[in-house]
Amino acid sequence: MALSSVLSVSLSGMNAAARRLEASAANVANVETVGALPTGGAASTVYRARTVVQTEVAGGGVSASVVETSPGWVPRAAPGSPFADASGLVAAPDVDLATEAVTQISARLAYAASAKTAKVADEMTKTALDALA
Repeated sequence: MALSSVLSVSLSGMNAAARRLEASAANVANVETVGALPTGGAASTVYRARTVVQTEVAGGGVSASVVETSPGWVPRAAPGSPFADASGLVAAPDVDLATEAVTQISARLAYAASAKTAKVADEMTKTALDALA
């Protein structure tokens, strides 16, 4: 594998880790955002939890896209909310803070590993160029 390919793979890994961290941070920030329960087949306007789907790219690396989970919300008791139905239920994002903490830690570690790989590839390129000079 050429060093330029290593840099490309490392960059795609860093981008994927950044998307995972961004999606997780949005989930945590909106964990208390509620909305009305969907009625009559209508969709809820509540924040829906997000996740990142990573797909392998031909030639190495990954492509990452942020998608909303389905249904992405759960009913929660909140009788004082303006969005509560007659039963006192609202739609709340289906976010588990423990899972989000693990996602953020693993995304940080994946980013660091990809950055280190890019740094080593850069150092190897410099060494090769110095040897040719």
